[in-house]
Amino acid sequence: MKNKRGQDVNPLPVVVGIILLLAVAGVLILGFTKGWQVFEFWIPSNNVQTIATQCNIACVGGNQYDFCTLPRTLNDPTQKNKNGFDANGVLPVTCKDFSDTTKATALGGYKIPACPSLTC
Repeated sequence: MKNKRGQDVNPLPVVVGIILLLAVAGVLILGFTKGWQVFEFWIPSNNVQTIATQCNIACVGGNQYDFCTLPRTLNDPTQKNKNGFDANGVLPVTCKDFSDTTKATALGGYKIPACPSLTC
């Protein structure tokens, strides 16, 4: 009879498991310390609805600075290097720019309503 002190263990699954654990831990640490926006480049999306909501809040609240002057950063990956967007599909403009139909059409046709109660 052989002296069996334990099972034969293949170290490969253990090493792979440790590497996966370290990768997941690294992603979690990076996400919680640097912010989850670090991973946004993997998921291209636009923020037109967010800007429309922010502009509407500024209009309803009568906040002239937020509507007329505060620059908003529009992200639209479909507009890379077009209509004033940079290579990443980013364009800094104000709510007033979006609500001006001439500029909005030139920017790509975003329909963010004007604010008649504010004069810029």
